[in-house]
Amino acid sequence: MKVKVLEIKKNKLEIELEGETHTLANLLREALHRDKDVKVASYVIDHPYLSNPRLYLVCKEDAKEALLRTIKSLRKQIKEFEKEFNNELQKNRGKA
Repeated sequence: MKVKVLEIKKNKLEIELEGETHTLANLLREALHRDKDVKVASYVIDHPYLSNPRLYLVCKEDAKEALLRTIKSLRKQIKEFEKEFNNELQKNRGKA
């Protein structure tokens, strides 16, 4: 995946997620909505087979920092999920 910055201002950011689909774009959009600094978080895919998702972000303060906070939060959540899933696998070893 490549990330292309299309527009960057203090409180506004637009990036293109080359080679991605709704999966990552929607995950980022949903997570960004949980940040109190975020006013608008959305994405668009012009054509499902020919276009990459473009993520739009407008914040009260720094859009770049809001996206970085969100990425950090998602990493933490995924690590917690991995730990819990591995614990469950250990408990259920031999049952499958």
